[in-house]
Amino acid sequence: MNDSYEDIYSDDPDYEVETRSGVSLKPKLLIGLLVVVGYLVQSTFAANVSLGSGNVREFGQGIQVMAACSGSNAITLTPASSFANVSSAGAYKFNTLTVSNIPTSCYGSVFTFAAYDSATASALPLYGNSATSFVVHDWNGTFYSPGSQSGLTVTTNSNTSFTATFTTPISASTSVFRLTIQSDKSTITLTCVIAGSTCTFTSRDIPRNFVVVTSSDDGQTLYAGEDGGPIYKSSNYGATWSQLSITGNHWYALDTNNDGTKIVAAGLVSDSIYTSTDGGATWTTRTGAGSRNWHAVAISGDGTKMIAIPESGYLYISNDSGSTWAQQTSAGSRAWYGISMSKDGSKLVALDVNGGANGIWTSVNGGGTWTQRSTPSGTPSWRAAASSNDGSVVLAAAGGGSLWRSTDYGATWSELTDAGTRAWNTVDVSGDGSVMVAGIGPNGNTGQIYSSVNGGETWFLMSGSPSGKSWNSLA
Repeated sequence: MNDSYEDIYSDDPDYEVETRSGVSLKPKLLIGLLVVVGYLVQSTFAANVSLGSGNVREFGQGIQVMAACSGSNAITLTPASSFANVSSAGAYKFNTLTVSNIPTSCYGSVFTFAAYDSATASALPLYGNSATSFVVHDWNGTFYSPGSQSGLTVTTNSNTSFTATFTTPISASTSVFRLTIQSDKSTITLTCVIAGSTCTFTSRDIPRNFVVVTSSDDGQTLYAGEDGGPIYKSSNYGATWSQLSITGNHWYALDTNNDGTKIVAAGLVSDSIYTSTDGGATWTTRTGAGSRNWHAVAISGDGTKMIAIPESGYLYISNDSGSTWAQQTSAGSRAWYGISMSKDGSKLVALDVNGGANGIWTSVNGGGTWTQRSTPSGTPSWRAAASSNDGSVVLAAAGGGSLWRSTDYGATWSELTDAGTRAWNTVDVSGDGSVMVAGIGPNGNTGQIYSSVNGGETWFLMSGSPSGKSWNSLA
């Protein structure tokens, strides 16, 4: 995910142009297009709804409740049941919940629902593999279920109402005495245009459980992976997104080549590696590296060289566009977490999350051999790495520590103290190594994004970056 910005960089502050959003920017200060994905962290509010008393159940009747996002506007919950016929027995099961009168103040929110009996504090199993809660996202009046909720369908009735249906309901309606509704802001995708020390962020697409994003060199073609759902693609700099055919995994490992036509992806939980050579239209399952918990991948500019790192084990290298994979034992079996690759695929940096001061490994021959590098003692766990096109400039992030930079292909490292000690979780570097971005992860207090335009010497908080988020990926 190393993007080149040389063609659009200038220092003339006087020329303006109208962008597609109608916002007047100064493109000769324009450094690049940044795409970020992360979780919005915000306080929640749960409302309890009692369904009658004794043996009376108010199924089929609307019950009003206030959620955090609705303010003084009452949302109506209407539970319903269906008869499940079983040999020699049968029962009415709680199988649908219709939610209506949802105000526009809930746009961009996520609703979480659960059901309880009259005696215990444990939520009842509702559907699927005994799931005890379900989540519904509200994207400007369109309602949907994240891809990871198997056995649940969500139907948008209008821009103020939806119905959630359990494919195979579990709990008898006579057991359901109480429902809870909790609202919070949901996962979002954002784009950002960096100009000087300010940044304009724009929410894109339906909020999903995005965890990784990658882009072509010009930023026009983008791919974003959803945790437990599909991979999505944008061909217009992130303005609109479409779902690709590959789906159903925890896509934490994703990268694309120079022009965005070749892609490598891998699932986080006991999965294979997948490649595409036609911009995600079709995919090939690669079994040569086995089924593992893949945490990160990288691809060369022409798409022929690839590296994949598991959460635990050896590194794997491919030199034929993913057709075959070779285990690399030179660096040992470790808890790998971050990886970077030069555009020609020869310069590599891999991070051992538990390695501390000795957790950085480099290769200058495409992964054939590896050398362990050192930083001062006390370095916290390593989280992410990114490099310039030629691999000479490398930025590495330590969770709960500092940002570190190398200007000699990872041989020696210096601490970038101006950025401060933070819960760094993701980084990226422009093609020439001059522009750097870093995002704060789940253990941070602010969840904001920092940037440097002089190769990491000085850093500034990007004033437009939304706070209270857990940033997982930058491109």
